[in-house]
Amino acid sequence: MEKTEIKQVLDWTSSKLVRGNPGDFIGSISTDSRHIKPGDFFVPLRGPNFNGHHFIEEAVKRGAAGFVAEEGYSSNRPEKCLILSAADNLIFLHDLARHYLKYINPVVIGITGSVGKTTTKNMLVSILGRKYPIGFTPKNFNNDIGVPKAILDLKLGTKYFIAEIAMRQKGQIRQLSEIIHPDIGVITAVGESHLEFFSSMEEIANTKAEIAEYISEKGGVLFLNHDNQWTPHIKDLVCCRIKEFGGDPSLDYNFRNPKADCRGRFSFDFFYREQKVTSVNMNIAGYHHIYNACAAAGVSHHLGLAPSVIREGLSQASLEHDRMQVMQKGSILIINDCYNANPLSVSFALESLKQIADANQSRSVAVLADMLELGPDSARLHYQMGEKAAQAGIDLLITFGHWSAYFNDGYKGRSVHFESKQDCLDNIGKLLKDGDVVLVKGSRANRMEDIINQI
Repeated sequence: MEKTEIKQVLDWTSSKLVRGNPGDFIGSISTDSRHIKPGDFFVPLRGPNFNGHHFIEEAVKRGAAGFVAEEGYSSNRPEKCLILSAADNLIFLHDLARHYLKYINPVVIGITGSVGKTTTKNMLVSILGRKYPIGFTPKNFNNDIGVPKAILDLKLGTKYFIAEIAMRQKGQIRQLSEIIHPDIGVITAVGESHLEFFSSMEEIANTKAEIAEYISEKGGVLFLNHDNQWTPHIKDLVCCRIKEFGGDPSLDYNFRNPKADCRGRFSFDFFYREQKVTSVNMNIAGYHHIYNACAAAGVSHHLGLAPSVIREGLSQASLEHDRMQVMQKGSILIINDCYNANPLSVSFALESLKQIADANQSRSVAVLADMLELGPDSARLHYQMGEKAAQAGIDLLITFGHWSAYFNDGYKGRSVHFESKQDCLDNIGKLLKDGDVVLVKGSRANRMEDIINQI
C-alpha cells in the first residue's frame, strides 16, 4: 500500500480515531499477526473459529505501528500506538480496498467460473505483465479477504489489476465485484461446484452473473464461454456488452486447428472473428485449457496487445501446483490434478487422461476420490462421472472414500474401490503396470498428493 494519510483512511472507511495523529501515514496492511513486519498496520479479523483481536498485543510486540479494533474491544491498549475503531473490521478492510483501488485507478479484470479461474488469471498475468506494470490476486487468494489484501499491495502506476473471484454462497460474487468494480469480466464456465450451498444449477449461474452488474455500470465487457451450456441463460440475465469465445468460427474470439503432443499440450490458431491473430503453443496439458487461453487471448486482444505478446505470454504461462501437471515417475506417467475436484473438472481431466494415454499407446488409469460440497446430488454426480469414465474409455478406475463408490457403480467396468485412503496407499502399487498413464484427482480435503508420493 502506498503511504496514505490517516485522515484519508478515516474518510474511506467511516472509522474513528482513538489514538494518533490524523496527519500520520499508514504504509502497509496485515491481517495475520504471525507475519507482521515493523511498521505494518494490523487489521484483526473474526471467523467461526478465531478472533484476531486476541493477537493485537502480539502484533504490536512484533512491530505493528497500529491497529483497528471493533467497537467493544476492551483489552489492554498498548501505549504510543495508532488505534482506530470500526464497527466491523472486515467491512473496514473492504472499504479501504475499494477506495484504494479507485485511487490507484488501474483497468480491472475480474475472472470467475466453476473451473479455470486461476489458469485464466495466470495466462493474463503472463501476457499483460510482459508490457505493463500489473497487479493480481496471488495463488488462489480469491475470497473476501484475499482480494482486498491483493488490492492493498498495489502501487501507483499499476496499469492492470487481474482479480480471481471465488464463490461459495449467493451474493459473494456481487460483494467482491462491488469492491473491484471490474471494467472487464470473464466467466470461464459454469458447472456443478459448491452445490451444497445452492438450491440449483440455475442459482449458481445467476450468482456467477452478478459480476455483470458492475461491468455494466462502467460500460465494460463480459467475456463468456460460448460452448458452456449456461451461457445462453447468463446472456438473458445481463445487460452489459458481451464478447464470446470458443470453438465456433463465427465467434468474436475463436480457436481452430487444435493439435496435441504426447503430453497433452495443445497448439492452436487464435482468431478474432475471421481474422487469424496468431498461433499458440501451450506449455499446459489439457484440451479444456484451450478455452482458458482463448479467453485470456481475447481479453488481451481487446486491450490492444500485439499478437506476438499474446503468443509469447500463452506459451510461457504456467499452472499453479497440483493442476494438470504431467510428470514421469519411473516407468509411469502421472497427471497430477489433485488440487481440487468437481464434476466439470473431473470430466475434463478424464478426457485429458484418455488423450494422453492414447498418444503414448498406454493403459489409462484414473485414481479418484470424493468430490465434496455437492450436497444432496453427491451420489448422482459421482455416478455420472463413473459413466463419463466408461464413455471416455478409461481402462482402470481406482477409487477411495464414501461417495467415490458411486464412481464405480456408474463405471461398470474394471474398477477397484477402497474404503479408506490408507487402503488405497497400501495396494495401489499392485494395481499399476509399467507404462501406465495415471490420473490422480480428488477434492482438496483428500490430499491426493499422498497417492502420487506412493506411486
